Amino acid sequence: MDKKIRALSVGAVLWDVIGDQEYIGGAPYNVAVNLKKLGAESMFVTRVGNDERGDRAVEEMRRCGVGTDFVQRDPVFPTGVALATLDGAGNASYEIPHASFDEICLTEKDINALNAFAPDVVCFGSFEQRCEKSRLAVRSVLERVRAKTVFFDVNIRMGFCEREVFDFCFRHTDVLKLNEDECALLSSLLYGEKMEPAAFGKKTIAEYGVSVVLVTLGAAGCFVCTEKAQASVPTEPVKSADTIGAGDAFSGAFLYAYLSGKDPVSAAKCGNALGAYVAQRTGALPAFDEEIVARLEKMTASED
Repeated sequence: MDKKIRALSVGAVLWDVIGDQEYIGGAPYNVAVNLKKLGAESMFVTRVGNDERGDRAVEEMRRCGVGTDFVQRDPVFPTGVALATLDGAGNASYEIPHASFDEICLTEKDINALNAFAPDVVCFGSFEQRCEKSRLAVRSVLERVRAKTVFFDVNIRMGFCEREVFDFCFRHTDVLKLNEDECALLSSLLYGEKMEPAAFGKKTIAEYGVSVVLVTLGAAGCFVCTEKAQASVPTEPVKSADTIGAGDAFSGAFLYAYLSGKDPVSAAKCGNALGAYVAQRTGALPAFDEEIVARLEKMTASED
């Protein structure tokens, strides 16, 4: 591509605490880093505490090349932590106390500067909207920052699932990603009945004007739904170390391929490849080796 993809992510950065180890994470942050690793120009809107974890978070963003112009420091609330517990299959459950990312706020000057950045894609999630202040900040971005594509990664945590929030977000979304459990939950919440991915995708596109619905299916790959087509996209079998960050890796690779001109199914194959790679490694943001880089470059290359 002649022009670099410009990606704007909004939401939480936090530290996943697994035993005595800490790994930087938060779904929107993970997507921002993965997009940067794949070649995009990546900017991040978040808020961290005036504490040691906040210092480390900003340092990590800069090390990864993610833009920090819109990283705020909170004088009261600490940098976020996710206290993770893994089950026998490597799946994580979390306890996430109130933190600085719940206090994101955007001024008129910030909105103007975000528009000056001119993002090709805005990426956001649901969990960061559990508190009013950050919810309003996300809404300001969705309503007032211009972008060709808006990507909504549903990340239901700790039972936060308010109908009004999801209704608003769906109405401002071009590409929607969620997992199989979230599909069942949101179809009941929004449509009054539990739906399979195909029916949910079709209904959501018709009701909200979403362009692409992606339902991730873990080891089975993902389901892709557009107005004209539906497809199951399998993934290669892998031995999982833990699933932390695999969905965010899928998001980053899908978006990079999609914004590079690939159709949704081809882009989903890229997402599956990077998601499987991350699932085989510990932590949300393992380094990319030469093999996965070359594979993704081949998959996203222009056919012209």
